Amino acid sequence: MKGCLVTYHRNYCTDCDWSASTEIHSRHEVARRAIEHFCETHHTIVSDRAPALDGISLSDSR
Repeated sequence: MKGCLVTYHRNYCTDCDWSASTEIHSRHEVARRAIEHFCETHHTIVSDRAPALDGISLSDSR
């Protein structure tokens, strides 16, 4: 449905530019990737919800 509010879950690293989101992966895959990144780097991983509008650009002036 165009224009509906979608919430993505995002994990990101506070030490580098690594991130993973449910926009592309399942929640299970995002969690697995976050654990893997932490185990390999010992970097800090933070989780949040990133609201997005499906099919509508936030910079769209309409």
